Amino acid sequence: MSDICMTFAMGVWVQWSDRLHDVSVKSAYLRVYEPTDSVTVAVAKLPASVFDGAGLVRSGPFGLQDEPMGEDAWIAQFDGREFVCPRRPRLRMLEGVLAFHRAYKDIGGDVLVPEKVAQRAAEELKKLLDAEPEQRAQVLTSLWHVPLRWFVAFSPEERELVETSHGTSVRYRTLQAEAAARIRASLEILAETDFGQAVTDDLEEYAEWIDGFEPDTLIELDYGSVSEMFSGAELVLDESAEDVWDALEGLAKDDWELATSAYARVSERWSHPMSVTFSN
Repeated sequence: MSDICMTFAMGVWVQWSDRLHDVSVKSAYLRVYEPTDSVTVAVAKLPASVFDGAGLVRSGPFGLQDEPMGEDAWIAQFDGREFVCPRRPRLRMLEGVLAFHRAYKDIGGDVLVPEKVAQRAAEELKKLLDAEPEQRAQVLTSLWHVPLRWFVAFSPEERELVETSHGTSVRYRTLQAEAAARIRASLEILAETDFGQAVTDDLEEYAEWIDGFEPDTLIELDYGSVSEMFSGAELVLDESAEDVWDALEGLAKDDWELATSAYARVSERWSHPMSVTFSN
């Protein structure tokens, strides 16, 4: 399932589950920040966002579990420069609705997103893009876990432990040029193995999304409130990017023992969060 479709589908799942239980939604983010000195005046003037993923709320006419709809931006300092990432929640929500409708229309997706709802979403999305043609989604959201493919863009040395409103959390940051090169290298490794098309298709989509940004943009993987699903000690010991790359390097060297043990480590670490994600 693509990242955009998954975000929408998990949002619907959370809404349904919330009718039965008091569910606190945990979310992780992959963000693209542009250098502040290269963005439009409209983006540069966006207020700094205070939304940190801790309080996803139900809003909007499409019945999604969603974040606040205000237009603001995340701000980051990296390597002596300031970067900005517009949140654009309305744009992302509409794109998710349409992506899910297109991908799953023939296998029951039209129950969750009827044709009339999809048409309305398309009309609203067109209005948004007509008003500001250059805008695009710069954030991917994953509920309850971090997709393992997200780690491919980062080096283990780029891992940071940070203190947030959730407590201790994990963050990775790198420039787009580095991220794109790593994802392409991983695809070359997988091309030499007999992995299923589903694995490479998702990674190809990830590569295409990252490739759509400039080399000097900042790519950030933020565990967000998903970090609350781990203890402080577990987060200190979390080396997911290293494990993912050890698995890929094992495949590249035809060292199946290394590849299997590394993948087992990272899979075990994320098995519980992923089981929550897909438990419905």
